[in-house]
Amino acid sequence: MITCSCIIPVYNEGKRILKVLDELLKIKLIYEIICVNDGSTDNTQQILETYRSRIKIVSNSKNLGKTGAVNHGIQVSTGNYILLLDGDLRNLKFQEVENTISKMFKDPAIDMIILRRNAPWNIKILRGDILVSGERILRKNDLMNAINELKPKRYQIEFAINKYMYMNNKKVYWMTSSIRNTWPTTKFGFVKGMRKIVLMNLNILSYVGYLNYLKQFLFFCKKRVT
Repeated sequence: MITCSCIIPVYNEGKRILKVLDELLKIKLIYEIICVNDGSTDNTQQILETYRSRIKIVSNSKNLGKTGAVNHGIQVSTGNYILLLDGDLRNLKFQEVENTISKMFKDPAIDMIILRRNAPWNIKILRGDILVSGERILRKNDLMNAINELKPKRYQIEFAINKYMYMNNKKVYWMTSSIRNTWPTTKFGFVKGMRKIVLMNLNILSYVGYLNYLKQFLFFCKKRVT
């Protein structure tokens, strides 16, 4: 039986997570939704508790970063496919996500589909709307292999998955979506938000390196699924 577990790492998203969950709960192809509260200091945990009957909740006592949160979600997941989504998404439309899952289920030749974000031009020109999109579905064993073999930390998980799929000649496609992320400057204010953006980019760059980024930019996930 083919089943899909949705894993959502969440850090201080009390104001935003309910809109994401309300859309996802409309999707019958999602077997379980797993929210990993990654050491939030706001009311995220209390908000998640109101949905406990319909989702699984995993709570980290301290902030481990996205990779650590996803890893904890994998440990309690039961699906053989994993849908990764961020907890701060705007313009999430359940029909787009449902269509993505359906295409993945129907075509065993597809190894991963990335939902291309609705991003500004300066992100698109560097292909950031695909390469660093946190919205993607893949087989659970591929996700586990990417983490175990390439050992990403904190914000490095997307590039680790990309590298694993590219190295192993996996069939990866993208689909358009209306999804937008909430910028850190919106969530934390300009100064703190910019600091988080800089630290996140440095963390990613120290892991991926210029050459590997160039390879992904030029060759990875170039085809749209039809």
